[in-house]
Amino acid sequence: DEQEMLLNLYGACNFLAQPYLYDEGFSATLIESVSCGVPVIVPDRGSPPTFLSPAVAKFLSRAPDSDELVQVLDTLSRDEKAYSRDVCRKFALDNFGFKNADTIINSYENRK
Repeated sequence: DEQEMLLNLYGACNFLAQPYLYDEGFSATLIESVSCGVPVIVPDRGSPPTFLSPAVAKFLSRAPDSDELVQVLDTLSRDEKAYSRDVCRKFALDNFGFKNADTIINSYENRK
């Protein structure tokens, strides 16, 4: 099944690098990655810095080039303690789980 395949692919990653060049909105790909315990590498621009934390994301410069990305990947790949899969998973559950959805729904319902 496709969902199982996606979980396996994320699980095989040490990091998910998404070095976009333009402002990124709320990214399901980043949330999926962190939810699977995989930290992300993204530029410090757009909305990801507003919903991710340094505990689960390495923020590149606002306009990263390939040299910066290679350096970050090399540095992080040598440091097994740089990020924790458990911390990533907990962050996702605390910030993007059903509890958060209930908070959003309740805030809309209270505005009526």
